[in-house]
Amino acid sequence: MADDKALSLNNGLPAIRNWAKEKFVGKEAGKGLSDNNYSASEKSKLAGIAAGAEVNVQADWTVIDTGSDAYIKGKPTSMPADGGNAATVGGHTVAVDVPAGAVFTDTKPVTMKGATASAVGAAGYAPSPAAGAQGKYLRGDGTWQTPPNTTYSAATQSANGLMIAADKKKLDGFQEAANYALKTDIAGVYHYKGSVANEAALPTTNISVGDVYSIEAKSSYGPAGANVAWTSDKTWDNLGGNFTIDFATAAEVSAILNA
Repeated sequence: MADDKALSLNNGLPAIRNWAKEKFVGKEAGKGLSDNNYSASEKSKLAGIAAGAEVNVQADWTVIDTGSDAYIKGKPTSMPADGGNAATVGGHTVAVDVPAGAVFTDTKPVTMKGATASAVGAAGYAPSPAAGAQGKYLRGDGTWQTPPNTTYSAATQSANGLMIAADKKKLDGFQEAANYALKTDIAGVYHYKGSVANEAALPTTNISVGDVYSIEAKSSYGPAGANVAWTSDKTWDNLGGNFTIDFATAAEVSAILNA
């Protein structure tokens, strides 16, 4: 007797097709099923709407499309200012010119004062850098200076330093650590050793854990073709065997679908 059954193109699948036709409605282009059912109250509401009725639209001042229902006709293009002029605003005289060259003494710029080894500097505007000084930096003493040159040696096994190109190329050749397996991770893999005619022909000496044999004949481990592996308990463990598949008939498929 078969362990399982498969569908046949000649009778099994046609049985499913015929069953589906009887149970379900065919799909029509442009239409579909939904949960939005047409209720009696909605039908009554629709019947109460007169033919040619239009929806009221709220007028909108900002709408400029003359074809829109929200467009306001005859509105002015601009609003005239008619408030007149005032001599003072908030107690201050209006329309009084500021004399040419006037300087507000409380906002006069002050250049920063650089620090020294013994004196603290003072806050202020940074001095202007000279032409060609675009690569310099403003130092604490208030002057623009060239950054000091710092060099590093290549790293060694005993000293920190920069990585050389050859080491970088070698490092890029490796994948993430999670993609590699340790020797301890692969110690328990199976090793296929071949097949034997029957159970009695399985080896009893020179066997290692993970050795796998296929038994050609039916045995206590299963049907013909069963695979067994040698375990750390010094026994053979069944890994599985062959099984037979028959085709399901139309009657069997129909019985399952209509159950």
